[in-house]
Amino acid sequence: MSDAPAPETAFKQGDRVEILGLKAKPQYNGRVGSVIGYHRSKGRYAVILPPDNVSSSCPKRPKLNVRPVNLKLASKEKAGVGFPVYLWVYDLSNGMAKTLSKQLIGKQIDGVWHTGLVVYGYEYYFGGGIQGCKPGSTQAG
Repeated sequence: MSDAPAPETAFKQGDRVEILGLKAKPQYNGRVGSVIGYHRSKGRYAVILPPDNVSSSCPKRPKLNVRPVNLKLASKEKAGVGFPVYLWVYDLSNGMAKTLSKQLIGKQIDGVWHTGLVVYGYEYYFGGGIQGCKPGSTQAG
């Protein structure tokens, strides 16, 4: 009897794993991603990776189905490699609040602020619920 865990319990959702020994897609060997699930029928883990091309306006994140034998928990050094996250702040008034607020409401305000969180090539913001779109293309600008 083996002491090795069953394939579906070897990793859990959210684990940072390193991909090793792929023959069909060797370009992903050595890459670190996050486990997002296990496909029992396929005997493979779903792993999502950082975007291949972060310079594009909306980079795609590769998602692979990988056999347990081709995964290992990432070292602390490699697992710490994350994704850049940006907080964007917009003035919905485009400067008009600063110019006209004193005359209109009797108090100076610098702007009417909207924020968006940009991560994984998408901008997430609240607009009647959590929304997502290409960065900079919200209704706010």
